[in-house]
Amino acid sequence: MKKQVLTALALMSLAAASCKVDVETAPAPVFGEEFVISADCGSPDTRMERDGAGKMYWSPGDEIGVFVIQEDGTQVDRNERFTAMLDAPACTTKFSAVVPSGWEPAEYYAHLTEVWSDATLEHIAIFPYVAGRGGGFSSTFQPPSSYINKFTFSVNFTDVQQGIPGTFDPSLWVAMAWSKNDHFSFSYPFGGIKFSVVSENVSKVTITCGEKYKNDFFASSKMDICIYPDGTSQPSSYSGTFYKTLEMIPQGGTFTPGETYYFVVPATNLMGGISFGFEKTDGSVAKRSVVPSGSQSIWIKPGRFKTLMEADSGCEWKMPAPDVTPTSIDLPKYGGEAKFDVKCGKEYTVTCDQDWLVNMGGAGDPVADKCTHTFVVKRNYGAARTATINVTSEGGTVPVTVTQAAGEPLADYPSIVRHHLVLANMSTDCNSGAWPAELAENKAEYGDLFEYVCLFYDSTNGWNECHTEHTQYKNKNPDYYYYFDGRRQVKSRMKTMVPVFAAESDDVYPTLTSIGLSSSVEGKTLSVDLSVYAYIAQPYRIAVYVTENARNVTGINVWENTYKNVAHYMINEDSGNIAGKMYQLSKGMNEIHLSRELPVEVNGTSYSILAYIQAPYDEQPVIRDGDFYGYYYVDNCRLVPVGTTVGTEVK
Repeated sequence: MKKQVLTALALMSLAAASCKVDVETAPAPVFGEEFVISADCGSPDTRMERDGAGKMYWSPGDEIGVFVIQEDGTQVDRNERFTAMLDAPACTTKFSAVVPSGWEPAEYYAHLTEVWSDATLEHIAIFPYVAGRGGGFSSTFQPPSSYINKFTFSVNFTDVQQGIPGTFDPSLWVAMAWSKNDHFSFSYPFGGIKFSVVSENVSKVTITCGEKYKNDFFASSKMDICIYPDGTSQPSSYSGTFYKTLEMIPQGGTFTPGETYYFVVPATNLMGGISFGFEKTDGSVAKRSVVPSGSQSIWIKPGRFKTLMEADSGCEWKMPAPDVTPTSIDLPKYGGEAKFDVKCGKEYTVTCDQDWLVNMGGAGDPVADKCTHTFVVKRNYGAARTATINVTSEGGTVPVTVTQAAGEPLADYPSIVRHHLVLANMSTDCNSGAWPAELAENKAEYGDLFEYVCLFYDSTNGWNECHTEHTQYKNKNPDYYYYFDGRRQVKSRMKTMVPVFAAESDDVYPTLTSIGLSSSVEGKTLSVDLSVYAYIAQPYRIAVYVTENARNVTGINVWENTYKNVAHYMINEDSGNIAGKMYQLSKGMNEIHLSRELPVEVNGTSYSILAYIQAPYDEQPVIRDGDFYGYYYVDNCRLVPVGTTVGTEVK
């Protein structure tokens, strides 16, 4: 893009003189009628503008607040409210005291008359009046032998200003005056930049501090403003959010070419210059920079506007490239998630040049706020590697570089069949019955490579023996959630999420275990024998449930649905409020025998055995949503009818 660079001299000080001040002395008030003071917009050399003709004036309805203090700073009256007495804009006007709630007018006017007749008192006026506004006097010793008095109050400042032709955002007109009598001459702690545009359909203009010095900034969300006895005022301290960029949105949606607009800027010294940004309604943008020459700076002085008319003249308009953050991501060997945010006013695409990054899609609005894109990074079993994700729009391409550390190959790793498991935690209360159709559809599509169990938390139905997964996953009843392999929490869209989460599990977490099981029943005694293969010798948590193959569930909002695989009884104990018991498994085959006397007889027609193994995360990334207890995920599972025998699936 062609960039037009100007020197700081191009920002000429505004030459138009403000209206001359003819100070009108307010007559002494007649007791009981009203209390009147007078004020003008400033001394004759004021360059602050309130219109395009170089004039500063009071408007009907303007209000000021007045603080009355003793010479030692003790406040006599705080923030007394006065309103302008005029029907049309004027540089000088009278202000009438507004009677506060709880005062009789005559009593209040008498109080003000008594206070203001004391010639030793100081009066500080602040525009605009803000109810409840505070402020304070201070006196600081200035070597070698003098004190500097000042009065300070806080103002809030916004980084988005309203663009009004011929004037500035009225909410930003802050003015102060210091007086010993009943007349005030106001000064302005803020200055700014006066500008115009030549292009049609400009919908936003921004100014940004130049990049030469990182400590340059225009303003902050909260500032302290001071006024001194000589009438000068200026910002004294900044806090909150610091603004390096100010934005102006015009009334009516677009700027009028040739009209004058004003950015309000607190007094500051910009050593790195100023960058202007312009945006049209079609999304195209243009930029220009104003750079001070040599050791010069761009000074924004109190009560002064720098001028740059036809600010976009000669600039080249083009569609912007997407705004992407961050553009460099480093990840460990175990994989994880690569996330980045995109802001873009136009359609864009996201592509990747490596298949070890799995695109999980984006969430959010890239125009109004941002869209967060997520890629799952597969576990690395070899040398360090790098991939590039390209975010491309009409305005250009922004690459995101993802680098993953080297990993180690799995030694003698066998082929293990993985059965994915969804833990469907739910209740029969208040919108808490997860719709069973999604689970059944996934089961029909994936067969025995996908299992699910319905864990109801509802003691009124007597099924809450197998509810401890609610505790592990901090599920807040009576809400429902699906937990895929104990890694991902999702509330809906299970039909579309299963293939995505299954690919994520297989790519990032190698299957460490496989389960074979057999069961037999003698009366009400159920015996279960597990054959568990472990690739790594370590502790594992194993949960074994008896599930009903089908059950009609009723409740406030489950609508008498028939749910399959409803967990009913536990075969092994819970430990630490997490389903299942800890077992130290050796590498290879392990045998576990379990039995329990049940309150009912079970058979393979109505009941099944669910066994699932939870492996520790260790150094692996915890790729999941939600807030969890514990450090285990579901590695593998089997769900088979009572009385049926299946073996481990390891080659």
